[in-house]
Amino acid sequence: TTESGLLVTTENGHMKIPWSDFRDWKESRSIFLLYLSDIESSTLPKHFFNSKNDVDNFREILRNKVNRNDA
Repeated sequence: TTESGLLVTTENGHMKIPWSDFRDWKESRSIFLLYLSDIESSTLPKHFFNSKNDVDNFREILRNKVNRNDA
């Protein structure tokens, strides 16, 4: 993650998704769901993080950077 967005790296390359592109996020015991639209989401398993502290930090970033659509 960066101040301006989420850095996504795959075997095909990498890209940065600005925080402003995310419409909402949800959290379960094992994953974060990051919504780009009402029907499109990305799953980020918590086991990708190195520690519980990293999970907590990512949650705080989401709280501060993603404008949730709770309506």
